[in-house]
Amino acid sequence: MKLPHGDKAIVDQRKVVDYCLSPYHDDGKHKARLFEDLLGLTRDHAVWLLDALREAAVSGEAVLGRIDRHRR
Repeated sequence: MKLPHGDKAIVDQRKVVDYCLSPYHDDGKHKARLFEDLLGLTRDHAVWLLDALREAAVSGEAVLGRIDRHRR
């Protein structure tokens, strides 16, 4: 199933750069370590990752998941 209106998906650059890929963020540093260890991605790859996320929203397959306190 395609993501409805995937071309209008909002990918917050700050969340990717200052949280997910930041080795200095109190919570994000753990995610940043995984991104680097498993995928070889660091802040230097932020533009590539942002582009890949936007492309996935347009052309990738969406999978229904559960709603929790982080996703409403």
